[in-house]
Amino acid sequence: MSSKTPFFRTKRKRVGSGTPPPQWDNSNWSDEAHSKSGVVIRDGGIVVDPSMKPKAGVARWTLSPEDTDGTTALDTWGDNDGAIYGGVQPDVETDVGPAYQFDGSTGHVVLGSVESLQLDSAYTVSQLIRFESQQETWFFGNYDTEDRGAGITYDREGSGRIRWYDGIEFFTLSNPIETQRWYLVTLSRSGSTYTLYLDGEYEGSITTSQTGFSDSSRPNVTIGSSWGETRTDHRAPLHGFMKNIQIYAKEITSEEAARLYSQGAI
Repeated sequence: MSSKTPFFRTKRKRVGSGTPPPQWDNSNWSDEAHSKSGVVIRDGGIVVDPSMKPKAGVARWTLSPEDTDGTTALDTWGDNDGAIYGGVQPDVETDVGPAYQFDGSTGHVVLGSVESLQLDSAYTVSQLIRFESQQETWFFGNYDTEDRGAGITYDREGSGRIRWYDGIEFFTLSNPIETQRWYLVTLSRSGSTYTLYLDGEYEGSITTSQTGFSDSSRPNVTIGSSWGETRTDHRAPLHGFMKNIQIYAKEITSEEAARLYSQGAI
C-alpha cells in the first residue's frame, strides 16, 4: 500500500467489506482553478480538480447516476458516450461514492472506437475498480471477431493478479490483489513501452512490437468485459464495481501517476 497521504475523505461503508476506499474531496476547490487544466496552486503545491477536463484529457466516465442517461454512460470530457448492456446497476452507493456494479455475467458497457478515443502511440487509461470475486475478467479492452484483442485483465489462472495483454503476450503484476477492496489501475503507453501503476505506484513495464488498443482493426472499446461478435456479446465479465475511468492522450510520469491516485486527475 502506498506510503503517500491521499487527498481524500472516506464515507460510511455501504457495500461489501474491506478497507474503506478513497473518495476525492473536491468540495473546497479555489476559484483560481484554470478553466482548461483544472490545476490550482495551493499551499505551495499543485492541486487538481478532477471535474475539469485537463489539456490532454480525452474521455472520462464517472460511472455515477448523475452522468448516466437511461442506458447510456455519459462521457463528461468528450463525445464517447457508452452504451450499457446486461447486468449493470448504475446507482450503487459505495465508499467512493456512486459506482457501476457489474454482475459478473452479462454486464458491460460499449464505448467509442480506438480512433475516436485517440488511443494512439501515447495514451493513458486509468480506472477505479473493485473485484467482488476471483474470476477471469477483461475489464477494459477491445476485441475483434477473430479472437484478437488487447486489454487490462484480471488473471484467468486465479492467482489474483492484474495483467496487461498487448494482443500477443501478457505482462503480469508481481503481487496478487485482494477482492472487496478498491484499486486505482493505470496503464500508460509511450511508443512500444507499456507501464502499469497500481494505486499511483510504479509496478513495471513491458516493451513490445504490438499495437495494443491502437489497432483500428479491432472494434469498439468496452468496460466490464471484452466485446464479442456483436455489441451485446461479451467475454470475461467483471464481477465487481468500477468508476472514474479516464483517458489521456499522453504518457504520464510517475509524479502524474501518483497525482491520479492522490487527487483523482493529473
